[in-house]
Amino acid sequence: MQIGNVIKVLSSVLLASAVIGCSEDTEYVYVTPPIADTIDLGPFKCTDEELAENAAKDCRLYIKGSMNSWSSRPEAQLHYQGEGEYIALFSMQPGDYSFKISDPNWSAERDLAIGEDADAEVVFDIPMEMQRKYDDFTNQNMDITVANDEDQVYRFTLDSSEGINNPTLLIQNITETDADNLTQPMYLVGTFNDWTASESSVFSYAGAGNYQVQVTFAEAGTVSFNVHQGITEPLVYGSLDNQPISLTEGESSHTTYPGGKMSAQLEAGTYVFYLSALGDGQLAVPLSIAKVKAVVGHDTITGANVAANLTADGSSFVSSYSWATTSDANVTLSDDNTQTPVTKRQIASADALGRYTLPLLPIKVSLQNPALAMMSMSLSWKKRKTL
Repeated sequence: MQIGNVIKVLSSVLLASAVIGCSEDTEYVYVTPPIADTIDLGPFKCTDEELAENAAKDCRLYIKGSMNSWSSRPEAQLHYQGEGEYIALFSMQPGDYSFKISDPNWSAERDLAIGEDADAEVVFDIPMEMQRKYDDFTNQNMDITVANDEDQVYRFTLDSSEGINNPTLLIQNITETDADNLTQPMYLVGTFNDWTASESSVFSYAGAGNYQVQVTFAEAGTVSFNVHQGITEPLVYGSLDNQPISLTEGESSHTTYPGGKMSAQLEAGTYVFYLSALGDGQLAVPLSIAKVKAVVGHDTITGANVAANLTADGSSFVSSYSWATTSDANVTLSDDNTQTPVTKRQIASADALGRYTLPLLPIKVSLQNPALAMMSMSLSWKKRKTL
């Protein structure tokens, strides 16, 4: 199989002579499709003026709200489907949230929500008219209630076929029907696996249109890779022509096909690669990466005996957790019953103010199933001196 910018596609065969009347001397010339140089992001794409000011501006649309700290998370991105339609599959925990749809920078061209004079409460299964915030037109945060006892998956359909000023938004609960819609799997191939697609490099479905695969790198360095859909005659996802992708943690990069090689500068450790796809042949597939590690929102306790949440990133590949504390303060840990398993997140409190660190110890791989690992974490505490 050819790799990188050379893609094996039999449909791209050109004949040097006419098909009719060809002889044994006919020469068949195999050519490869050119690397794509643009991605159609629909009517909300960056304007020429925006790109002239900032060629790297991100104009993708995201669901941004209190459920994700009003951030532009890859799993909250709306994917352009053509004819003015954008779709996102988005999972939320039970609760009450406010949200809008916007690009990462809240640009006026892409600040979308319900109009100020309309009811802010989401009505499911009915298209709601949105208002783009521009000139004298304003909008307000929308309110959504996830009333079930478990996480729910929703389909957000934004229809801008009649224009970008007043698109409609349809929100449907698809929890019962959420499923892997790819007829051919996605594979991560690169320098670390000899550019070979196999069961060890396949993306597994994580729900809400999201897929992930875990890779362990024994040494730090630069790796090159592509994403293949299928094994025989795959669609090769990668970077645009003359716009190489260097994947970094915390950022999502748009891949397309036919795509060029991508790269990442990584430390030694275990990483999870994430992508989002709604079906076969999606032209724009966002790809991101996260190192399996302990993650905390803050590293300072500012009030004695105040609970703090501790959690883990990339933890869907972990089967069990082991927590311990080493501290010169009295620290108590308790399971978080909202998590599955309940040990995934710990509620910690201490009897003194101070700073803490949460290093991730080496992952222990299960011999029965290498995909299931045990994550060990320890909490170290340095008590702050008080006057």
